[in-house]
Amino acid sequence: MEGDVGNLRFLKTASVRSGLGDQASMRHVGSRPEWIAHAGSRSSRSSISPTSGARRGFRGVIVMIALIYCVLGCFVWLSRGEVLTRPLEERFKRAGYSDVSRAKGMIVLGGGYERLLEAKRVAREFRHLSLLVSGASRVDQEYCGREFHDFRMQIDSRPLNTHQNAYYARAVLEPRSGEQWLLVTSATHMPRAVGAFRQVGFSVLPWPVFDLNTVGRPPGVVAAYEWLGLGWYWLLGRTSAVFPAPIDNIR
Repeated sequence: MEGDVGNLRFLKTASVRSGLGDQASMRHVGSRPEWIAHAGSRSSRSSISPTSGARRGFRGVIVMIALIYCVLGCFVWLSRGEVLTRPLEERFKRAGYSDVSRAKGMIVLGGGYERLLEAKRVAREFRHLSLLVSGASRVDQEYCGREFHDFRMQIDSRPLNTHQNAYYARAVLEPRSGEQWLLVTSATHMPRAVGAFRQVGFSVLPWPVFDLNTVGRPPGVVAAYEWLGLGWYWLLGRTSAVFPAPIDNIR
């Protein structure tokens, strides 16, 4: 009998422990309930292994090393600006003399004194060209008022980006089929500008300006901005190609 009682106590204790092991308790962390499995439960024993923490730590170290290499690589590339700027600046050559002679006019993208200075030089040599300054800032407008008063010129201050430069230029000029217009902008900006103009159906002749040393920013930073801009315009459908090429290369 005493042995039976002992066995009964043992069975009750085992059943209680077994019940606790098969259940889970809930506690509140802030305002959200969080289920915490007991160490004796089957689910906790199967999901936790002694090496899981070490594996997570090893993966974290690998990710950290990769990030450090990426940061260092970007720093090196940005510090060596020519690695990023050269493909942009060399993508488009200036239009030939005969092409400019047959051109209807010239579009100058605002945002740089050197662009306006080059446009003035070209306009003096090719007097037949009409001019459009697109995206002109207040400083650009003042300069044009002083230096371009004897040229046929239109100033459009509405565009705020390259896409709007192309869109509004086409709306203002209404180019006919076969007409050629010269596009004046920075050499690093030319690929994105040409792609934006082509995307709105406006074929232009490139006239890049090599003003990288006058913009007041490191060349690598300027180039990185343009590369990111090319990718962004491609995603938005605002450019004719990821990296627009001269017409001869396309053919």
